Amino acid sequence: MKLMLWLTRCLVRSLLLIFLDVRIQSTRREYQPVRFRGGKPLSLTIDSLEIKDTPLTISGFSVIPGIAYTAPDLDATVRVKLMTLNGSQISCVKTDVDNGKTVDQAGVGWVLAVATGFGLLASAVIAILGQPGIATHVSFRARLLLSFMQSQAIAGMSSISFPPIV
Repeated sequence: MKLMLWLTRCLVRSLLLIFLDVRIQSTRREYQPVRFRGGKPLSLTIDSLEIKDTPLTISGFSVIPGIAYTAPDLDATVRVKLMTLNGSQISCVKTDVDNGKTVDQAGVGWVLAVATGFGLLASAVIAILGQPGIATHVSFRARLLLSFMQSQAIAGMSSISFPPIV
């Protein structure tokens, strides 16, 4: 139970400190130091045997850049590994962290679909009314919009690993 409590506290602290280089060092010989790797704007040492509820105080917390809180789709992966003295892994906890901001909006797809449908409908109506030149221009613009949407869909479905902020 104490091990799970310790791992949970380490995970919570690492979630709070994804941009910090945190070195958890123990004060007893049975434990090996554990490392979290991050962006390294500053360093912090936490006692790994500390199991009581204590607030995490960081003197240089303002060093974390403000873009970490406002940039959309900025995410990180935090991995906590617990190792024995001989180097074998006992446990591993991994989680994905994001700042809650995103540019992914479901309404954008619907707006593009309505705009494309309106363009195709307008082209058909204008062609029926006897203006083939204007209908050709409108249908060409609607086809360009469809090409754009198709290229975005192909890039999204081709499993290419893009960075989160493109």
